[in-house]
Amino acid sequence: MIVECYDIGGTKIKGALITDGNPYEILQQLQINSERGNPAKLLNQIRAMSKQLRGELKRQKIDAVSIALPGPVKDGILQASPPLHLHAPFDIKAGLEGITEPVFIDNDLNMAVMAELYFGNRPGNFYLLTLSTGIGAGIVINGKPLQGSCGEFGHDVLERNPNLANKCSCGKKGCWVAQASGYGIEETAKKHGLNISCQDVFDMAGEGNKDAVKIVEAAKSYTAHGIGNMLNAFFVDTLVVMGTLGIKQFKSIIPAKDEIKQYSINRVPEITATKFGEDIGIIGAYAYAVSRLK
Repeated sequence: MIVECYDIGGTKIKGALITDGNPYEILQQLQINSERGNPAKLLNQIRAMSKQLRGELKRQKIDAVSIALPGPVKDGILQASPPLHLHAPFDIKAGLEGITEPVFIDNDLNMAVMAELYFGNRPGNFYLLTLSTGIGAGIVINGKPLQGSCGEFGHDVLERNPNLANKCSCGKKGCWVAQASGYGIEETAKKHGLNISCQDVFDMAGEGNKDAVKIVEAAKSYTAHGIGNMLNAFFVDTLVVMGTLGIKQFKSIIPAKDEIKQYSINRVPEITATKFGEDIGIIGAYAYAVSRLK
């Protein structure tokens, strides 16, 4: 079985061909910058990546296409996606009319959860927290993922001081994502007169820059509060972290259990980075397709 997989994010699109292995094998992989705010251009990107991936296969057969998207998906249609600057329903499947194989489309976190369920040997109750351009969580209770518009913890308002609250893509101010995502950290940096990238903030903090250290510590504190809110909603055995920010800056952005405990009435569980790294999206898309083809 070969599945053509896509992990579409607000910054990058990752495409891959994945097949059965021990337990899977990535045959080919591509990555490009995402087109934002233009559905037609986004579709063209997927078509071009598909052509390139399939060109490497020669006569081998594709069994399915699986696409992970950053936003709520209903009946196979992306309802909206602030990371992609899309604010109206977008039927990607209809735009890929030339593809004859089964096409599976779902929220990126829902698909990433499948990677942890299929290949991660996780316990029955866990969160999959993404810290990246956005913030959100997949939830698994008794071995089953919760579906629907749940896990939107990134839009919990954590900062009510108007001088400190950043504007969120949802229209509110002070959301966890607006304060502690990659975007949020860059917005806070601007208030300190630093028009730099999120990575630059962490690099400068590592060099001892006082403003950068303050920004990172603030983001870490918001994250402690956000995780505390999550644990108050559902008690879990493990909290798994994914996303570029969460993986690359795990030690800098993930707070200690004592700091999280200030905001949670429940025990703080083990917190670990996903073992799949930044490939969790495409591996999740593969697991999602396999679960539906069996």
